[in-house]
Amino acid sequence: MNFPKVLSSVQKEELECDVSKEELKRAVWDCGMDKPPGPDGFTFGFFLKFWSTIEHDVYEAVTYFFY
Repeated sequence: MNFPKVLSSVQKEELECDVSKEELKRAVWDCGMDKPPGPDGFTFGFFLKFWSTIEHDVYEAVTYFFY
């Protein structure tokens, strides 16, 4: 594989922009129902079912982690 040595200005902007709630939701929805995201055992099905309750907390955790 040949990877570019330098990111384009557009690629840099995309990597530096804030994560939106819609982007986060789309990432969770694209993972499937029966896969656990980590060692806690909660599947993505749990996240989908209770998304309206946990959306804000998940978003806050993600933004805290990246910023």
